[in-house]
Amino acid sequence: MRERLRQFLYEYDNAADNAAAESDEQRSLYAPLVFLFIGDRAGEALRAVHRRMARGCANSRALVYLHLAASEPVEELEGVLPFRLSGESEPDRRSARPELHRRFRADAEQLARLNRLVRQAGNRVAENGRQFASFERLSLAVVTRADDPANVLLPEAVLLAKSILGESFKFIQTDLYALLSEGEAGDDFAYYSSLGLSFLAELEGYQSRSFRLSEPLLLTGDGYALTAEHGPAPLFDLVYLLSDKDEAGLLAPDGLRKAYAAISSLTLLKNRRTVHEFDRESGLYNNLQYKQSIMNPAVPDNVYSSAGYAEVRRPNAAIAVTVLQQVFRGFRERLLEAGRVQPAEAAELFGLDAPAVARRTQALLPPESALSELHALLSRSVPLGELQRLSLGEAAEQLYGGNASAFFSAHFEAAAREALNALSLEEETERRLAERLKPPYSFYSVYEWTHPKSETGLVRELHRQEAETDRLLADAREELRSALDGRADRLPAGGLLPGARLRHFRRALLDSIYPLRYRILELETRLALLQRSEEVLARLHQRAYRRVEQMEELAALLDEEVREFAGPRGDYLNRNLPEYYGPETRRIVQELAARRGPDFYFGSGFFGDIAEWLDRGTDALLARLIEVCRREVFTDAVFRQSFEEELLERANVTVRFEEQGLILPKEELFRDLYERLESGAAIRIALFHYTQKHRYEEKYFFGDYESEFIRYSFGLDKGSRAYQLGCVHERKTSGIDKLSIMGGFRLADTIYARNASKYYRTYLENGFRFHPEGREASLFEGTAEHSRPARFPDPEAPGFRTGQEE
Repeated sequence: MRERLRQFLYEYDNAADNAAAESDEQRSLYAPLVFLFIGDRAGEALRAVHRRMARGCANSRALVYLHLAASEPVEELEGVLPFRLSGESEPDRRSARPELHRRFRADAEQLARLNRLVRQAGNRVAENGRQFASFERLSLAVVTRADDPANVLLPEAVLLAKSILGESFKFIQTDLYALLSEGEAGDDFAYYSSLGLSFLAELEGYQSRSFRLSEPLLLTGDGYALTAEHGPAPLFDLVYLLSDKDEAGLLAPDGLRKAYAAISSLTLLKNRRTVHEFDRESGLYNNLQYKQSIMNPAVPDNVYSSAGYAEVRRPNAAIAVTVLQQVFRGFRERLLEAGRVQPAEAAELFGLDAPAVARRTQALLPPESALSELHALLSRSVPLGELQRLSLGEAAEQLYGGNASAFFSAHFEAAAREALNALSLEEETERRLAERLKPPYSFYSVYEWTHPKSETGLVRELHRQEAETDRLLADAREELRSALDGRADRLPAGGLLPGARLRHFRRALLDSIYPLRYRILELETRLALLQRSEEVLARLHQRAYRRVEQMEELAALLDEEVREFAGPRGDYLNRNLPEYYGPETRRIVQELAARRGPDFYFGSGFFGDIAEWLDRGTDALLARLIEVCRREVFTDAVFRQSFEEELLERANVTVRFEEQGLILPKEELFRDLYERLESGAAIRIALFHYTQKHRYEEKYFFGDYESEFIRYSFGLDKGSRAYQLGCVHERKTSGIDKLSIMGGFRLADTIYARNASKYYRTYLENGFRFHPEGREASLFEGTAEHSRPARFPDPEAPGFRTGQEE
């Protein structure tokens, strides 16, 4: 049941986000963009980036995605050109990277296939050229996991792509997004850390100002090879290192997903078409200016960048589960309300009101007129005078012995007992309920009416009747005892002849005793019937209780999920959800009642026979609740508000006076939203701040520049901020995004490199090879023919222990 609920919340959240995104103003890319994903472990990033670009980019169909993978490249997505590298399915871990590189260089057919694939990518870009404002420049975004062995081919793949695509463009801007996984907890974390550092060490060489690469990578159709050349210059314009840890060293619970979002946002920021005048006021992103700002001429080391991305969306899942909870509460309350009737009304419905019980009791007994058969009993011959000196009981014994009593027992008491035992009281009650228990009455009503502790329930009514019957029975028994003890001479003995007088006496004697015994039998039978009815009610209560339990189970689940998704009261973004959506849900329900009648809940298009749903299982009722809310509730206009509109409405909702302290002022809401975006957009790399020589930051909001929140954010730290702040003006209804960019740090400043270096050295000492032949000595800090060795961050170096520079 919980899985079904969460699946719905996930689907609703996505659907609501997609619907809001469709009404967002989509960004349009100014110039063509090609993504190059390298490695199997980059497949997840490809899917995430592809999904985000399709949602946020108007001309996303013109984008091209190349995926080079050793085993399973992504193939199913539109615009993706997959390339499977030739090689062993399970390469030797000790030399996976250099062996992959050696096989690629030795396999002319593989190189030819890659040539054809890149040319195919170029043709696709050319075919969609009209979708871009400019066709002079192309952006090449390279994405790889640092710990993926396939990135050993990165310089060749990038050089080949730039050479072929450069035939159609005057300028190619090339950026690298290197993904670092620091949250690996498996047995291979040290091995993968070593692979990651191997790539970063080579990257130090690629980014050297004197880096050259000259390789025969271009192939003609006849197999002739042409040399592709690069340099002397860094291979990439900018390199972004994106980790699953932030600057504070906190591990993101969702892994690298924030890094994928940052890649999408960065590529859109760097390549977007500017159409709004607000861009001039709020600060345009300038790639050249950013690149110059992170460089420090006094420091010859390579510098890198990182980024952080945060998005705040309407809490759709929390809203959805709150609405489900409110609708279900209203339905339960209607069921409970139907059970709050007067005991007499419930007793009449069950056929347990006093007149009905009396009629039922009479139906179980032989008619009282049948007592006349006692007069036909044979009696002993006893003189009347002798009988008149006795009591009634003694006189009856003298005349009939035990025959009269035995006759009454056999023909009246036994008959009543048999009729009572043969009575299918439970079946009759259920049949009666099936005929008369119509909506809004339900098992909730039965549960309430049959509750043993209910002040207005049937059990209390039965107890009242039982007490009354007990009193009457005691009175009848006392009356019979008094009659039996009375003197027989008080009985009339009419007639002149002795025989007639005796017959008259016998009749008067029986009529003085057995109508009383019949009355006692009637009261005993009524008491037994009431007790049997109480047992039936107990069983009905138990069955109704099981269904009520199912309802309470679903109610408890909804309450628990509201707490889970809406979060604590201190979570301002989710504040006031019940206060706002409770009245809104009641309004929608009232409108349904006005159109369809007060008992619309029980219509076939809604819950219908609630007991039938519960018989199928509580999850079946949950599915019905979801279906009803999808069709009748979530279609209301209140669920189509823009993010900021909905947030402000909730912030200003009016509640009872004593709850005013719970309402969140707009200024506090904006501050919390600002801080949430600020912390969410934390830079995705853990650094040693004391070793970082130069730091430059820019931050951008994506939203309506004229919105209250954006203007609040720009004024918050105006005049004191140490970073450049901009706003990419977009008409957004889905939410607000923030992108932080920071650059100027070195590889030695990263905690990832510090931690990985000890594992890297250990693996090297134990015979592992991580670099292709020729790269291991120098990691080409300079030309392809190599020069001095690259410097690895050493955890034993004084700078790491004391905070001083190496």
